[in-house]
Amino acid sequence: MTSSLQLSWQNFEANYLGGPPREVVLPGSLKLRLFVLAQNGGFGMRVPLKAAEIMPGSPINAVRIREVRAGTAPLVEISCIPGAASKEFFYFLLTVADGLELKGLAFTDAFEQAVKAWKDLLRGPARMSEEEELGLFGELLTLGILVEALGPTAISHWTGPTGDKHDFRVHKNEFEVKTTTGSTRIHVINGLNQLAPSQQCRLYVVSWQVERAGPGSGETLAERIAKVRKVIKSQPGAVSQLNALLEKGTGWRDPDASLYRERWRPRDLARVVLVDEACPRITSAVLESGLPSELTALITDLHYRINLEGRGFAHESPQFDRILRGESS
Repeated sequence: MTSSLQLSWQNFEANYLGGPPREVVLPGSLKLRLFVLAQNGGFGMRVPLKAAEIMPGSPINAVRIREVRAGTAPLVEISCIPGAASKEFFYFLLTVADGLELKGLAFTDAFEQAVKAWKDLLRGPARMSEEEELGLFGELLTLGILVEALGPTAISHWTGPTGDKHDFRVHKNEFEVKTTTGSTRIHVINGLNQLAPSQQCRLYVVSWQVERAGPGSGETLAERIAKVRKVIKSQPGAVSQLNALLEKGTGWRDPDASLYRERWRPRDLARVVLVDEACPRITSAVLESGLPSELTALITDLHYRINLEGRGFAHESPQFDRILRGESS
């Protein structure tokens, strides 16, 4: 039995693993013991079990918890499948030991806190999919155009992050933003309502084609957000409003900016296309013209692609500008 005041994975592996069965007594009043098995190189930790204390179940497949005895004293033994992330398991045990010795926690609480801390650490930051990244990038490009036309008050017209049916609404004009990396304006439509206008509103699709850009060209998603923040900062509260929309209604988080390193730039000018009888679309109203309403109601999920190549009005045209301002074309 050996005492160790400064135990690291390096000296634990070098001095204790691979030899005869041994125990390492950790510093502290509880006398927690790391043990090493000879037959398979496995190791773990034994903790005195208090009276009436219930052992937790392990949510990690590779980690086993069981009750053992040293003479008449009950102990909790935590062990790991040999070779299963041995270094990580070693430091996980030290985290449990800190909870017991330094925080005075019961074993169940110390173990559960250690599991949560390590899960949070190993999970890492969540990154949006490329489809989600492009969708947000296109909405922010559209927001930039609206800010140029309407000023910082344009932030109030970004309705998508609030859970609204469509991405933007300016007066009676609604906008569904679609972004593709394809060489043609083919966009994925999700559901029966995405191309259905709200009552007394005109619905338009804002179509973006973007492409990957090399160093010194285009912009990252983080840079696009920074540009929007810069141009709206003159209005009090506008940046806070934008930040709240990003935080609550999108997958963007400022600390994760380094995860989005791809640079994007428009392949062509954006186009705005009125969703009317001449626009390819599938909605409940369209289906009900050929199906009984009770059958239409049974269609619960729908995804399809539409080609908007050559349709509508291009950005920088008078019609595009009027439509984005909330006027009719």
